[in-house]
Parts: sequence; C-alpha cells; structure tokens
Amino acid sequence: MIANEIERYHIPVVQVTSIPQISQGMKVNRIFEGNGITHPFGVPKEKAENERQIRIKMLSEALEMLCH
Repeated sequence: MIANEIERYHIPVVQVTSIPQISQGMKVNRIFEGNGITHPFGVPKEKAENERQIRIKMLSEALEMLCH
C-alpha cells in the first residue's frame, strides 16, 4: 500500500477508502471509511449545501486522525 510506503518516511497518512478491509489487511495505520466506491467523500443524492457540510465533517474527522 502506498500509505505504508509514505509513512516509512515518517509522513503521517490517512487512507480514505470505501473498502477498509483491504487497508486493514495491508496493515495501514490510519483508515477513514468513505461513503462509497465512486464518492468516498460525498453523497451526490444530497442537496449541495448538505453535501458540503457532510464533506467538511468527513474531512475534519480524517484530519483529526492525523493528530493521533
């Protein structure tokens, strides 16, 4: 996994994926589960403003993972 290679150089990584089992199997340290295969950071069926808030919340949670 590319996340493991990047972290080998002491650069923290959060991998966003819709299939966390694969990342877990590859021993990725920080895994953030996205919403879906085609839209890991979005919900296209939502209204634009709602989706924006969802994306902001997801990004904030993923960034928070970098601190731990």
